[in-house]
Amino acid sequence: RYGGGGGGGGEDAKENDADGLIRCDDEESVRARFFNDLKEAMCVARGSAAAVMSMTRAAQADLWRSVVDGERRLAWRAEEALGSRRGGAESSSGGGSGKRSDARRRVPVRFYLLAGDARREVKCLGEVKIVSAPVFVVMREEEEAEDPGGERERERTTTTTRTSTVRSALAGLGVLAPTRAVCQGVALELDTELERAHATLKGSDHLLHVVVWCEA
Repeated sequence: RYGGGGGGGGEDAKENDADGLIRCDDEESVRARFFNDLKEAMCVARGSAAAVMSMTRAAQADLWRSVVDGERRLAWRAEEALGSRRGGAESSSGGGSGKRSDARRRVPVRFYLLAGDARREVKCLGEVKIVSAPVFVVMREEEEAEDPGGERERERTTTTTRTSTVRSALAGLGVLAPTRAVCQGVALELDTELERAHATLKGSDHLLHVVVWCEA
């Protein structure tokens, strides 16, 4: 049982390396790590972890049982308590009032980076580098005129939207030579849009966990 970097995790959580890989020796530690990760994801997507903090004990118990036992119905009930829906990056801002524009929405992503051949067996957990990265759904928007200087230039101006992909998010983190990406056992193309991946492959902690192999 291992969790990503960050604070908390209980007294029995032990740091495995400087990049934040934590070994959790009992279920209580794992549970604490899970809810810390859920708070992190909500902070990234909504700007606040208030929804997690205000969950009832029953809703928290349902969500944790759904993780341990795979009871999807319990997870649905808990997500209702969170005000969450299965879908892409959360569109609510703060406590749920208003909507974030595409350019402001963020996807909570955690990358697990490994160097070398993807077929190679990982010999120790110290080989894994973990990076939690809030990724903006839209990298940038560019306005382009089809006929610069023309009389009807304004009418012909179009907007090109460049969305964040696995490759572009990694490039923003300085990882320039990824060779393979996997999430929940599913191989991802490096040009997969992260919002779409989040919609279908996010974990119960609302993080998108992506394992990436890079050139050594």
